[in-house]
Amino acid sequence: MSIEIFHFVRFLHVVCASAWFGEVVVINFVLIPALSRYQGVYKKDFLNTIFPKIFNLASVLAGTTAVTGGILLYHFIGFDIISLTLKGTWGLSILIYRYAWLSTYYFSFFYRK
Repeated sequence: MSIEIFHFVRFLHVVCASAWFGEVVVINFVLIPALSRYQGVYKKDFLNTIFPKIFNLASVLAGTTAVTGGILLYHFIGFDIISLTLKGTWGLSILIYRYAWLSTYYFSFFYRK
């Protein structure tokens, strides 16, 4: 992989991960408290208007983060998972996070449909 492509993939990975994390913070600390102010039909309208767009954006950001993370993982170790677990707690943390992310990502698709 050329250095320009590597830097672009890494930049895209960091930007999408940061945007996804920021979106999670906004949902938990802004939208959920704002939702508690609405009652009845207004709450339903708020949920039907805002949340599908936010969850679609979160899915795109999380998916892009995962794909670019996989590309970076391949660039660094070539998907040699055994060597990833032998590199200490950092490699094991990446592996555990990857499986946790996959389970929640797939759950979000099945839960929404």
